Amino acid sequence: MKWLLEEKAIACSLAAILLLLGLVNLVSSKNTTELVENANQVQSTYNVLGTLTDFYAAMSVAESGRRGYIFSGREEELSRHQTAVEEMQVELSELQQYAVLNGVQQQRLQQLEQLTRQRMVLFEQSIELYQRDRSLEAMQTQHAITDRSVQIREQIQSLLTEIKNTENQQLQDSLKQARRNIQYRSTIERAGILLIVVVACGVVWVFYWGQRRRQQFQELEKTLAQEQELSNLKLRLFSMISHEFRTPLSVILVSSQLLTEILEFKIEPSQLKNLYRIQNSAKLMNRLITDLLTLTRAEAGKLEHQPEWLDIEEFCLNLLDDFQSSHAVQHDLQYQSR
Repeated sequence: MKWLLEEKAIACSLAAILLLLGLVNLVSSKNTTELVENANQVQSTYNVLGTLTDFYAAMSVAESGRRGYIFSGREEELSRHQTAVEEMQVELSELQQYAVLNGVQQQRLQQLEQLTRQRMVLFEQSIELYQRDRSLEAMQTQHAITDRSVQIREQIQSLLTEIKNTENQQLQDSLKQARRNIQYRSTIERAGILLIVVVACGVVWVFYWGQRRRQQFQELEKTLAQEQELSNLKLRLFSMISHEFRTPLSVILVSSQLLTEILEFKIEPSQLKNLYRIQNSAKLMNRLITDLLTLTRAEAGKLEHQPEWLDIEEFCLNLLDDFQSSHAVQHDLQYQSR
């Protein structure tokens, strides 16, 4: 089955639209996956920062509880210290479970664990020393332990600051990447929608153009049918006129020939000249009607084409005879008019 031009254009346009939709869907799916990964990374970074904050807060509470217990001897302060130490251990365990931390951050986390264990050991030594000995020398040892704990705390704070700065930078990078992905997805979707609209407009234009062309073809066919009908009417009219003219011409020609045969031996040849003129004029008129009918048939497309061999010499002689007869008739008519 042969497709029309507009059908081909519509089929190609639909294929292009489906291809564009597939590409947009593929890019959007990939972009959505990247956005989900960025969101997970951002959430993990937020969790790391929150855990670090909780760890530092628990470490401060543990230090405050230890000092409160040493200075006051209250069991509530000791209990607060022990609870804070447990929370510090829990926060460190959570930090180890985050896969978002890179190699450098993992090393820092290991250093943080080592310093935290060292400080917890100092906490335990300080509490045991207070419970065992409360002399002046013990107080001096407590001050030394406190100084060492402060030094470790400063190192821990430095590590926490570095970890937080790195995580904040990763967080900013993840947010920027998410924004770029969103902008890229928006651009792709807008471009896809624009291309689909352009292709759809092209389909509409091709369909409209096809309809216009079909209307023009119909108008041309209608005009051609009218012209063909007019040519047929003209052919019938000339055929009828030819028939109406040939009948009296045939009568005139036959009558003049009969008169010539009857009077040929009864009168002088010079007196038969008028009869010859009548015959030549009738023949000329008959040829003119025949030529006119032939031209009309040719215009109407009714003239059959049947090529055959032609004797050029005989054709030229007949043509010369026709010209001579036509010239003689015209000369006689001019002579009679004078």
